[in-house]
This record gives sequence, C-alpha cells and structure tokens, in this order.
Amino acid sequence: MSKIITFGEIMMRLQPEGFKRFFQAEKYEICFGGGEANVAASLAGFGADAAFLTKLPENELGGACLSDLKKRGIETRFILRGGERLGLYFCEKGASQRPSRIIYDRKNSSINEIDADEIDAEKLFCGAEWFHFSGITAALSDRVLNVLKFLLKEAKKRGVIISCDLNYRKKLWSIARAGEVMAELTGLSDVLISNEEECKDVFGLTACGADIKGGVVGADSYAALSEVVMKKFENLRAAAFTLRGSVSASVNRWGGILTVRKGGADGLFGGFEPKENEKFGGGRLKDAGGSELKSVEKTRGECFGNAGGSELKNTEPNAYCTSNGYAEYEKLKNAAEFNCFRSKEYTVNIVDRVGAGDSFTAGLIYSALNKKSPEYAVEFAAAASCLKHTVEGDFNIASVEEVETLMNGDGSGRVRR
Repeated sequence: MSKIITFGEIMMRLQPEGFKRFFQAEKYEICFGGGEANVAASLAGFGADAAFLTKLPENELGGACLSDLKKRGIETRFILRGGERLGLYFCEKGASQRPSRIIYDRKNSSINEIDADEIDAEKLFCGAEWFHFSGITAALSDRVLNVLKFLLKEAKKRGVIISCDLNYRKKLWSIARAGEVMAELTGLSDVLISNEEECKDVFGLTACGADIKGGVVGADSYAALSEVVMKKFENLRAAAFTLRGSVSASVNRWGGILTVRKGGADGLFGGFEPKENEKFGGGRLKDAGGSELKSVEKTRGECFGNAGGSELKNTEPNAYCTSNGYAEYEKLKNAAEFNCFRSKEYTVNIVDRVGAGDSFTAGLIYSALNKKSPEYAVEFAAAASCLKHTVEGDFNIASVEEVETLMNGDGSGRVRR
C-alpha cells in the first residue's frame, strides 16, 4: 500500500557537460525526470510511502529508468510496460544572463499508449491518501487525459486528497485548450499549485504589479490572487504559489505562499499555530478582515485590494487584475474565510533549477500528511525547493533533517563533520 500516488510521464534527460551549449557538446550526461516522478522522488527522500504510475517501454532504456526509480525508494509495482519508446529531453544549462534551454523529443512515447483498463484501481488506491498530477500530463494526449480523468474519478470515489500542479507547457497545447481542460480538472482537485506565470497562462489571471522579467513577484499580490482563484474554484481547500524573482539565470530569489480555506482545510493540515520546534521567519500574511474590497481604476482593468482589505492605489503592486485588461471585479465579502501564509525568501545561487517546483509540491504533501501546520508546510516546501536548486538532475536529494535545518535559519553552507 502506498499513501501517495503520482501519475505522469518520466523522460530521459540529456545534458551537455557543465555549462556547455548544445553546439559545443561532445558528450552528454544522462538522468531521468518528469514532474510527477520528481514529486515522488522527493517524497521518498523524506521517508514517505510514494508510488509512481506511468508506462515505460519494454527495452533497456525503460529498464534503466525503472531501476533508477527503485534506487530512489519509489514504489514501482504499478508501472506498466510496453509502447514504442521512452521520451527524451535535452537541457542546456544557462548561466548569468543566458537562460537555460530545453528541447523535447517525446512524440509517440510509451505513456501515450496507456489505457484505463490496464490499471487495477482497487490495488492502486488501496490505502492511498493522496493523488497528484500536473497539467503536463493532461496535455500529453487525449488518451492520457482520459486515463487521468479515470484516475481522478477513482480517487474522488475513495475520498483521496487530490493535488494539481498547473504546469503549463506551450509546446504541448494552446492556452485556450489548457484553460478549458485545466478548469475542469482543477474543479476536481483539493489543492492547487502554481507559479508566477501559470495562472496567467491558463486562467488569464495575474497579480498586478508583478514584473516577472524584472524579477518582481510580491507575496501580497499573489496572496490576493490565490484568494481569487479559490473563490473561482470553491472546491479548493488550499492553493500555493512558488515565487521566483529572477535576478539572472544563476541567481534567483525564491519563496512561496500557501492559502488555506478556513474550515475547508480541516483535516488537510494541522493546527494553525506552529509547534515550539517550528521556528521559522516568514509568517502569516495580514488576514483578510472580511471588509468589502473596493475596485480601483487601473490602466489595464479593475483590481482587487490586498488581503487586508485596504484600497490599493495605482502605483501599488499588491493587487490582482486580469491579464487581458478586462475587469473581473468581485466584492470579496467572504474574504475572511481564507488564511494566507508566506515563507521566508531565499537568495539562491543555482546549480540546477529543474524540478524545484516539484520539490515544493512534495514539501507541501509531506507536511499535510504529517499534519503539520500551514506555517510549517509553506516553510518546509520553500526550504526543500531551495535546496533542490543546489542538486544536479531533476530529483531532489534532501532529507527532512536537512530541510528543517535550513528552514530553522541555518543556511550558512558550512561543512558538517
């Protein structure tokens, strides 16, 4: 029995040595990765019981991938074999002002030949408490999407908590199609994870004042946005955003926020007050006071006020607005139903940023299943994903002790003996 089930595609990653560009490469380093597999690997590293469901080809590359998953402590007995090939992706690591580049070669990969009748839902979900998927999986093909919907139905039937990472990839589908499908799937989820770009891409919602290219991603504005998303999807019990302020390809500011619905998050996280050993420095954003929020005229549309209910001026960034400039004004009379929590912000010198969002998700899931408070959860998730930036490859390799050491304030990087 596995408490956590993740479903998606895993690929082989090929990367030039060091920071060489594709044109310079004479040899490639190889590892494996994919959004939901990355989540399972992080959870297994925390000692959690995590299983990964996918389909791999019945050849040596599929076997190598399977062996690597087993080595990470991931339950692999539900992985199906067959299909044409293992998907590939090529990663050129960026540095300083040169961004990383990724090229996908995943057409006709084995997961696109998966069928629901190959899956024994009774065995898969026996003892399961959590099911996780991402928008990448939903975008792969109609066939994979149908299997995903089948799994969501089976999870809902059994009362399994469902988390969804929006994870929009424009090379896989259009914004219109993504918006249509992900609205349906988000409507079946309990927890939504996104970042500073994906809500804009998928739902046309963005945080006013955010300047992603300029590295400006204010926690207050995304807290307000998270509340709007949770009003849009009343089934959501919690929503989380990673916040990446890109100084360059080598240096980022990193953190996160977690918004929980009062009452609706009962049983999802522990009590709101941190335990004595949960000493961390982010804290709770100003609670929504329940007062009616006023619309503010903007050059790109009407905006919401911040979580405290105060009116926002034209120059203030702490607001929500629609990305296309049309007003979606709503008086958040019930804003008091939410609590927003933010992590401390880290300045990260990046070794490898791929999989950072997945390690954030894993941190949230681990915290929830261990009944940690929302304060702990967002700090643990942010610290875990901060450490992932220092690890080569898609999978995070960090213990609970290492994560808690960082979240409790020791980020010195001094040698431990």
